[in-house]
Amino acid sequence: MPDHNATRLNGYYKFHSWIYDSTRWTFLFGRKQLQDFIPFQENDSFRLLEVGCGTGAVIQHLRKHFPNSQLTGLDLSADMLQIARKKVGTDANTFLIQQAFGTDFTSKHNYDVILMSYSLSMVRNQWDAIGEAVSNHLLPGGYFVVLDFWSSKHQWFKQWMRYNHVYMEASTPLVLETDFYQELISVHPAYGGWWNYYYGRWKKH
Repeated sequence: MPDHNATRLNGYYKFHSWIYDSTRWTFLFGRKQLQDFIPFQENDSFRLLEVGCGTGAVIQHLRKHFPNSQLTGLDLSADMLQIARKKVGTDANTFLIQQAFGTDFTSKHNYDVILMSYSLSMVRNQWDAIGEAVSNHLLPGGYFVVLDFWSSKHQWFKQWMRYNHVYMEASTPLVLETDFYQELISVHPAYGGWWNYYYGRWKKH
């Protein structure tokens, strides 16, 4: 059976990939502070998977802060990854994969960190599969780190975001089962409280 959500998002990003970096900085807040929520030191060696890496902006940013890490970016969109590959270049410890993330995700490595930056809110009908896949592919003691939209008091804005495939429903706690415990949830206002975004971190038992 075809994945209609994947088909829809691929079509959406075929156009938006070319304007993504020039427009998303206006509302994808918090990405430049993500390193502060990844519980490793600058020179530590660890494996991180970013699910929904898009144009590679976060991978590129984290590479500067964690030079000894192995960073893998995963995305459905070939158009987004084409841009990401130009940013990453030939870095030997950075990998980009075009594939969905779910229970059928195949990977040679388990990870110390799985990161989702503004991607979990876009896969509302797959939260259970995402939670299971995170559990399957994290090492014991590994971390699930999320930066995403939290909510908004304006219903019209939430509806407009849904039109753009974003569900502002404070989604992350819903995808995790008893394999994890919550280390932090940090909610921050955007544009004086027009909406909120959050950082979350969960540790696998």
